[in-house]
Amino acid sequence: MFSGFTPRRFSIRAVAPSLPVSLKTACLVLAVTAVSACKDDATTAARHLERAGTYVAEGDPARARLEYLNALKLQPNNLPARLGLAELLSASGERDEAYAQFRRLVEQEPNHLAALLELSELAMERLEWADARGYTDRAAALAPDDAGVAVRLAVLAYADASETGDVERIAAAHADLLALRSPEAVALLPMHYALIDGFVRQGAPEKAMQEMDVALAQAPGDLWLLSVKT
Repeated sequence: MFSGFTPRRFSIRAVAPSLPVSLKTACLVLAVTAVSACKDDATTAARHLERAGTYVAEGDPARARLEYLNALKLQPNNLPARLGLAELLSASGERDEAYAQFRRLVEQEPNHLAALLELSELAMERLEWADARGYTDRAAALAPDDAGVAVRLAVLAYADASETGDVERIAAAHADLLALRSPEAVALLPMHYALIDGFVRQGAPEKAMQEMDVALAQAPGDLWLLSVKT
């Protein structure tokens, strides 16, 4: 052993090598170019979005769809373009495709009320009741007094009652749905399904047919409605 030996402390300092001036200039040019490209993409996407809105107003969904897709190609997280495409697909009867787009939208924006309400309805149409309940509960947490939320909760209550087979509970849930009918609820197909089922259970075929006609006017190609009517 060496007495009185104290290890020397060394301070190691990493020194970054300086970049050549030409390389620094190249990096700066690339950065500026990237920022400029992002600005150009945003501008072009906005133009596609504007044209899509024009085509929707003119009743040309095919061209509107292309414009929404062009905007999303440039900006995959463009929320208005995603929402516009989803709504267009839903209105065109492409419900599965619309469902996929609305799901992507809420992945990006979890508290988007309109998308959650659409997903709730579409999940009901697909008989995916657990998903419908999840989307409805999320919408209810955001807007507990919303009329659309109330109708969806009532449809879910009717579905739950139907599962039990309890006649009184089914009748009560059906009455709740009738009480909630409003202009905001007219477009909800699962509401029509539940009301039709309830009228049939009550032995009121005339009312069931009337409700079916209203639903078919809204969704003339609905396979379930057509199969029941025939």
